[in-house]
Amino acid sequence: MTLLYELRKNYSCTFIKGNKEDYWLDSAKPIEQKWKKYDSTTGSLYYTYHNLTQRDRDFLHRLISQKK
Repeated sequence: MTLLYELRKNYSCTFIKGNKEDYWLDSAKPIEQKWKKYDSTTGSLYYTYHNLTQRDRDFLHRLISQKK
């Protein structure tokens, strides 16, 4: 996230919200239960979810969605 903040600060950037960002932000569904802490497929989702700050969540909420 630090890299994204630096890019946005120094350059004209467009960031697009994808599936992972939606997973992290969708608190209405119990998706965290599907993530296994030490699983190679979902471990990065689990780790990132538990390390997002409120600033990070606010940033992700403002992203343009790729969904049509």
